[in-house]
Amino acid sequence: MRLTTTPLTSKFLGELDRQTDNLMKVFNSKGGAAGRKMAAIMAQMDNNEDINVRRDCVLSCLSIYLNEDLDTLVKEHVVCMPAYCAFGQM
Repeated sequence: MRLTTTPLTSKFLGELDRQTDNLMKVFNSKGGAAGRKMAAIMAQMDNNEDINVRRDCVLSCLSIYLNEDLDTLVKEHVVCMPAYCAFGQM
């Protein structure tokens, strides 16, 4: 068995960029209060060419679409296995 390191952040952002157009179609089809919130966010995205702003807007719309808090939808954490934690303290 071969273990390889995969750059998860760049892979995730690359797939997010690739799927942005499809996600926009889904977000545009949503109606009601959620649709209005997403339309306001997408209007900000249309006025800005920065890729980081686009990503932020898409993730914000995704959290509204899924009816999830953005902080719980995407969060960063570090898991420390007991063997490695003990090694680091030496």
